[in-house]
Amino acid sequence: MSRIDYSAFALEGFKITLFCLGIIGLLKLFGAANEFLLIPFNMAVMSAAATFSVSKKNLAQVSLGSSVVVISTILGGVLGFYYPWLASLITIIYAGLAFYLPKTKSKTNIFVTGSLMFLIFSALPFSLQAGIKYAFVGAVVVVAFTLFYWLFEYRKDANNTKPEPTQANFFMALATISSLTLAWIISHYLRACSTLSHLYWIGLTILMVIQGSQQRTIYTAIKRIAINTFGAIIVVFLFGYIVPPNFWINFILLVIFLFLIFSLGFSYFLRVFFIELFVFGFAHLLGDYHNVVALDRIILTCIGGLIVITVTLMLYWIKVDV
Repeated sequence: MSRIDYSAFALEGFKITLFCLGIIGLLKLFGAANEFLLIPFNMAVMSAAATFSVSKKNLAQVSLGSSVVVISTILGGVLGFYYPWLASLITIIYAGLAFYLPKTKSKTNIFVTGSLMFLIFSALPFSLQAGIKYAFVGAVVVVAFTLFYWLFEYRKDANNTKPEPTQANFFMALATISSLTLAWIISHYLRACSTLSHLYWIGLTILMVIQGSQQRTIYTAIKRIAINTFGAIIVVFLFGYIVPPNFWINFILLVIFLFLIFSLGFSYFLRVFFIELFVFGFAHLLGDYHNVVALDRIILTCIGGLIVITVTLMLYWIKVDV
């Protein structure tokens, strides 16, 4: 078993945090409002997540990852605003193709992250006018992200890195499409018969479980349910009783979570735990957090995890070729 280079993860976390803060600083310099900063910040964070690696990154891959994240965010937000049913259908197809078509793990990660962004912002939509503004800023994010990594990595030896082939495309694509379709049906029922909010978290859980499963889907689903439950409990105390309702204090906390997500990326538990805190911190900055949201998160994570487990067992039962 290879030894983990903890310092490499810490350095990558520092670089990513520096880049995301640089984007925010640039936009703030041009007078952007606090609320406007959040989506470009999210684009920068997810550009890093889509291409995350402590080894050498090909600049074409970096540019592709950031472009996919930005385009998916804008298309998801605009289509979700005007055509929510169409956006839901495209999400299912997009996610399935994201697992099926790529031949390397790096490209699979890029397009699955893109489908995540499309799903999230089709549920948190914005108008075409806002989409045009985000498109302009998104282009800045893509160029800045590519230049940033060129500055950091152009001296590294590109011959030491080879793309790792992906496996079981058909099984994962079928599991994704089946799970998201079932999630869509259940979400419509819950929307009509419950007061649960953020129903897109069901689909979000499904995509993240399948993406991180490495053919251990059921085990990953159970772990994610447990980690998210623990994270939600921490968040109730953190945002409900400790952190004051100030934008910049909350933003600094969000940046700390961001750094920890990537610098502790060698551990699935720690990465998912701080992703959970980051998600709630982001919701808090959007003015959309209250303690019941944490309870909703637990319930919807459990639903998403159980859907993945059920679909996986069914596919194995009918002997789908993996």
